[in-house]
Amino acid sequence: KNYDTGFKEEIFNQRYRGIHKYIEMSNRDSASSRLSRVYILYEGLLEMAFKAMTDTNVRERLVDGDVRATEDMELSYMVLSKDNRLLESQSSAVMKVIQQID
Repeated sequence: KNYDTGFKEEIFNQRYRGIHKYIEMSNRDSASSRLSRVYILYEGLLEMAFKAMTDTNVRERLVDGDVRATEDMELSYMVLSKDNRLLESQSSAVMKVIQQID
């Protein structure tokens, strides 16, 4: 949730879901810890959420579900709201507040 600091009014309230499918390598040197995979997922979710506030194309991809795949992992992100107008208006509200801060 984001709040307008001047009025304590909620301006952004969206939920996101991320899934990280990881192929564990048998070589211990190439294996990553579970905690590092959580960080990768969380960082990706934050990145996509903020990109979606500024980019209509990213918002549309997140509504449908955005998948990024490499040889050893697949990350998928989705905004849980199906109300495109609400997502658009809330994203615009956040950008308006950010522009006032700059």
